[in-house]
Amino acid sequence: MAELARALERYLGSNSRKVLLEYALLAGINDGGRDADALVAFVRRLGRPELFHVNLILYNPTAAPFRPTSEPEARRFQDRLLAAGLKATLRQSLGADIRGACGQLASERS
Repeated sequence: MAELARALERYLGSNSRKVLLEYALLAGINDGGRDADALVAFVRRLGRPELFHVNLILYNPTAAPFRPTSEPEARRFQDRLLAAGLKATLRQSLGADIRGACGQLASERS
């Protein structure tokens, strides 16, 4: 996270372009209220939070031992970010029904 923060600080120091943060939600690992608060704090520490947009991604199940966050939990996470003044969307996942969603194809070859 420190390396990412340094890279974002350099980027923000050189221009005023928007930054899209992709955040994959994993049930019970990084989808709780404290995790949302930590994400808000991370963005605020970088300054210029108005330039950030958080794209929340529901994990697509694979053979890995992770589970996707439920949609209601993901919405609560998003609401917490929005209430703190961040821009945040919950990306609609497509292709999981045919095991062709993001991340699933790569895991089939593992």
